[in-house]
Amino acid sequence: MIMSYLFGSLKNRLILLLFLVALPGFLMVIIHVQQLRESAISVSREQARFVVQHSVLHQQQLVENTRHYLEILADTAAVKQPSSPACSDYLASIFKLNTDYVNLGVPRHDGQLLCSALPIEKPISVADRGYFQRAIEHRTFAIGEYQLDRAVDEVSINFAYPVIDDQNTVVGAVVAVVALNWWNQYLAESDLPANSVAMISDADGLVIAHYPLAKDRIGTQASSYSQETDAEKGPILVDQDGIRRVYFSSELYRTPSGRVISFSLGIPVEDEIAAASRQLYLSLVLMCGVMFLVLMMAIKGLKRGVLDPLSQLTRATRLLSEGHFTDVPLSQGAPQIMQLQQQFQDMAQKRLQAEQQALERNEELNSVFKALPDLYFRLADDGTILDFKADVESGLYASVDEFLQKPISEVMPESVDFAGHLQQLNQDKQSVAWEYSLDSPQGKQYFEARLNRIAGVEQSVMVVRNITAKKEADGRLELSAMVFHAMSESILVTDADGLIIDANPAFSQTSGYSLDEIVGKTPDLLRSGYQDKGGYEALWQKLIREGCWEGEIYNQRKNGELYPVWLTINTVYDDLGLPSRRIAMFIDFTEKKQAEEMIWQQAHMDILTGLPNRKLLGDRMKQELEHTDRDGLPTAVLLLDLDLFKEVNDTLGHAIGDQLLIQVASRISATVRSIDTVARQGGDEFMVILSQVKNMHVVNSISEELLHALSQPYLLGDETAYLTVSIGITLYPNDASNANDLIKSADQAMYAAKQRGRNCFQYFTREMQEEAVTRMQLIADLRRGVSEHQFVLYYQPQVLMVDRSISKAEALIRWQHPSKGLVMPDEFISTAEESNLILPIGRWVLEEASKTVQMLQQHYDPDFQLSVNISPIQFESLDSNISTWLQQLSSMGLSGQSVVAEITEGMMMSRSAEIREKMNAFKTAGVQVALDDFGTGYSSLAYISEYDIDYLKIDQYFVKNLTLSSDAYMLCKAIIMMAHNLGIKVVAEGIETEQQHRLLLDLGCDYGQGYLYSKAVDLGAFEQLLHDQRLPAE
Repeated sequence: MIMSYLFGSLKNRLILLLFLVALPGFLMVIIHVQQLRESAISVSREQARFVVQHSVLHQQQLVENTRHYLEILADTAAVKQPSSPACSDYLASIFKLNTDYVNLGVPRHDGQLLCSALPIEKPISVADRGYFQRAIEHRTFAIGEYQLDRAVDEVSINFAYPVIDDQNTVVGAVVAVVALNWWNQYLAESDLPANSVAMISDADGLVIAHYPLAKDRIGTQASSYSQETDAEKGPILVDQDGIRRVYFSSELYRTPSGRVISFSLGIPVEDEIAAASRQLYLSLVLMCGVMFLVLMMAIKGLKRGVLDPLSQLTRATRLLSEGHFTDVPLSQGAPQIMQLQQQFQDMAQKRLQAEQQALERNEELNSVFKALPDLYFRLADDGTILDFKADVESGLYASVDEFLQKPISEVMPESVDFAGHLQQLNQDKQSVAWEYSLDSPQGKQYFEARLNRIAGVEQSVMVVRNITAKKEADGRLELSAMVFHAMSESILVTDADGLIIDANPAFSQTSGYSLDEIVGKTPDLLRSGYQDKGGYEALWQKLIREGCWEGEIYNQRKNGELYPVWLTINTVYDDLGLPSRRIAMFIDFTEKKQAEEMIWQQAHMDILTGLPNRKLLGDRMKQELEHTDRDGLPTAVLLLDLDLFKEVNDTLGHAIGDQLLIQVASRISATVRSIDTVARQGGDEFMVILSQVKNMHVVNSISEELLHALSQPYLLGDETAYLTVSIGITLYPNDASNANDLIKSADQAMYAAKQRGRNCFQYFTREMQEEAVTRMQLIADLRRGVSEHQFVLYYQPQVLMVDRSISKAEALIRWQHPSKGLVMPDEFISTAEESNLILPIGRWVLEEASKTVQMLQQHYDPDFQLSVNISPIQFESLDSNISTWLQQLSSMGLSGQSVVAEITEGMMMSRSAEIREKMNAFKTAGVQVALDDFGTGYSSLAYISEYDIDYLKIDQYFVKNLTLSSDAYMLCKAIIMMAHNLGIKVVAEGIETEQQHRLLLDLGCDYGQGYLYSKAVDLGAFEQLLHDQRLPAE
């Protein structure tokens, strides 16, 4: 049955033949794609072989370099003394010069490791290591196996070279530790495909390293392919992650004991296999498509030339037998088929010619009735219905029996006066018409009836037309007219040529034009000029092309005022598809536009100054940098920071401060050029972008003008303020390659201007960047120092001048840095204050000082008093913990007079509420206050009296220059007299000589502090001073 189907028709035979022809092509495509797949996999195998072999060469080179390096180290003097600390210092100094090694060490001849580049956390012995034993015993270069190094706790290979002293004695071996991180770096730089993996396995087949890092694979058994060394036979395996990879392995290193370390690399071949599969799929699809097209063309030709003509001839024969024959078109088929069709056509035409003539006569009569509209009734002279013509399904609303041979008046609604209409017709009128309605299941239906006399007989004809649709259309038109006039949106109607036909009242109300003023004119009278001519041309072109347009434009009212509208234009087409009307509707959204502009202003402008904010500044910066890249003219960025603005804010209040910022913004804007950008960066920082800088004179000139303008007095109501500014300047593209780095550079330059003394400008330099990096490193070290408790307190005695007895001391902080040693406070306190790290440091100082003074009072002197320095930052911060510290003193049983708080003169000048509150808290708690470095700052007797100062500390600058005839002597005398008159005691700092002591004693100074008595010492040494009550020898 299958054979019968395949060979049963011409069409099936043709399809089978095409399949047989295409079969060899399918086989060739499959073979070709398989060859491409194998070729791609071979490339991956070759890449794996290349990387593995180069890794082995790198390992061999590393061994040779290490031997040479250790040979040189073994001959150095420091290395020949492995038990000396100098050996570790030397190794630590050269350790970072060679990044191939994770540690360097020199174990002694007994295997004890005392000399190491890295700190030794615990005792380490390598006496049991084979490589060490070989280097000592054979006095030669030795290599170990991969192992867990005891000093660095990493998987590594160790190299040793004997160290022989001048007496030809082996004193130890210099050892270099090489971790496996070299191969991670090498693989990362080898441009391997994504998802490549590599591993190093030991002689037992255990994984000791894996790339990328996979800790769960370390120590596990490597697969058998890790020992394969033939690239041609490199297997393709599916790993644990489900990815197929081709593998290649090679011997990486063979230990002296013959144990082999292997290196395996797997490169994924998923993409190659997938690409080959896609190629096969696309080729098969393409061949199928071509075969399908050929088959369709063949079937189409067969169908057109043979099958269709035969089908038409068969159909014509059937129709002719049924009496419904139609002309058979002559097909462009085989000549024999066309001849058969022609003969059949001639025979059929002769037969049907007579039938057609009779049919035409009958159709002429029916055409008369079909030409009459809708319903036809033939009426007798008295109105009886004699005959009708109608569509029975839809035209009649009653059955034929209900109205045929009955008076028409019984069929018509009662509201219709048919007798009257018939009488009008009989009065020599040719036609009478009227309208009426009927209720039907479809709703109320409306009709128009027209009565005409039939000439020659006493009869008439009544034609009835259903006009329901017309009535409804009239109603819709009336409703549309009502909506048109009542809509709040403006509507304008033009003809196809753009001449105004009509407009609704809302249009007149919005535009100011009456209807009479615009009819017959074009909408050009509304043009505002806001849009260019090209915009209107684009609008018109789209309207012609698509029949509609929608968008925002600006119109002009009759009074000349511009206003934004959202305009929608649609085209109405006639039956021929040509434009008939164009309807424009628009909404005046002036208020919405104003609201949007207000939102934009709030999002992009600084509310206080009206300048661009940080967001808009970023946009402007991006535009200027793009202009520089395009035009080649540099862009300069000036970062302005107001000097001591916080003091003005704290002194005069935030409201005055806001007025000051507004005036500053105005002065900056008035100083720069119109093409420049001025923005408020935030707080008291402003930024200026100078565009198109043709020479540096422009930048210098504007910077100097800014310094001058901003240093002038500020009249703020009843107050007058004085202010200066520090300016940091950076250039694009000289100093940075992007906006963020440009701002950072400007900030560093501004910081340098602050350091120079403020009220100046400073250009960015690379040295500033280095200083910033150093500063950031210092901040990072400070944070680590706080968390790791690296700070200690030293104590310097304050002696009673008359007998040099110690009853007081100043606690001085020191930083025990892990690598720099003991760091003095002048090297880190200012940075700690700038970074607010002074707060946790200050809290620790207060707590530690409290514990110390409690211990000293218990063991030495119950009235002992300890001075601590408190930073202004601690006073101003809400997080300084000073109030908690005062409570802690009370809970520890210490009186407030146990501690003296040392403050600076500059801090007293501030009128900050926080400072006043803490000073009052000191007074309430009984804590005494010392004014440090008196005479070098903003000294004011009013502030000294206001804050109830207990001690004045004469700065060591005056003491250093103190002689009987010096100005410093007179100043010290005046300070001591003034202090005593105010009831304040005096402490002189920096006393180093007996002469200075005697002069100050003669002047009546109360306490002395300096190297003459003792330098600052740790707590143990200070306790010894108290115990001995004598000065240490200098």
